[in-house]
Amino acid sequence: MRAHPTKLDHPLPPTEWPHVIASLQPTFVTIDQEGVDILVKPDFDGGFGYYVLKKGQPLPGPPKRYSKLGDGIYWYHPY
Repeated sequence: MRAHPTKLDHPLPPTEWPHVIASLQPTFVTIDQEGVDILVKPDFDGGFGYYVLKKGQPLPGPPKRYSKLGDGIYWYHPY
């Protein structure tokens, strides 16, 4: 998030993905105001992926959509 503060709400090109994120083989990686969205499997109703929150930010969608994996790290599924 710190490395790309001007890329908010735009997908990062794969060449700019950190190695750890690239190893997840995501479809898209997007930085927004709340954190980083790592979309692993797109779907018409939201898809599956990981969301890493910026400290102090709320989840960007319905809480039932997210499963907490660690401090500020969530797995999400379609709506």
